[in-house]
Amino acid sequence: MGGKIYFYLTPVLLVILVVLGYFVFSSFGFLGYKYHSSVGGVDFVSNYAEPSVSIGDARSAGSFVVSPEFTDSGQGNGQVTSVLTLYSTVLSAQAKEVVIIGRVLDSNGGIKRCESNLGDVRTSKELTSDECGRLLADARAFMVLISLPDAKLGSPRAVFGQGSIHIYPSSYENLYSSSFVVMSAIYPDTGAIIERVNSVLIKVK
Repeated sequence: MGGKIYFYLTPVLLVILVVLGYFVFSSFGFLGYKYHSSVGGVDFVSNYAEPSVSIGDARSAGSFVVSPEFTDSGQGNGQVTSVLTLYSTVLSAQAKEVVIIGRVLDSNGGIKRCESNLGDVRTSKELTSDECGRLLADARAFMVLISLPDAKLGSPRAVFGQGSIHIYPSSYENLYSSSFVVMSAIYPDTGAIIERVNSVLIKVK
């Protein structure tokens, strides 16, 4: 009799597990995030609010801290510099204050040192870890963090928080494009701005 009861209960338990799994997935969403969508091949995810909320906050912000990661070995730093040029160009065209904080990582992924322009394109200052931390904790500025590529990611990811966006590219090939997608979501004229700047550069050359 006990075996028969177990036999009949097994399908019921499976149904319950499936239903529970559905509700858990619905509550926490894609990869553990409550809100998620895909834009231009980039996963927009958040546990704070719909990504559009952070996008709106960024659009209305008057100042930004843009902080990419660099390798101490120099590998891939050229691509990271191209990303910085993207942010500096678009945000300057939008008349935003921009502080760049480059986080140089050691071979273990820890922060070895920081360098910043302190909001002045003519400045480059090496910072202590404390100074770096204070700038990164500036609640007055909208924070954009760019991590080095993570090959374990299936696709690039942008995590939207309260007053922040953290971009995780999955390779050096999409390091620039993932930031371009995020910037285009914030400022739809991003592509036009880059085209105008490139046109001027071609004429100067």
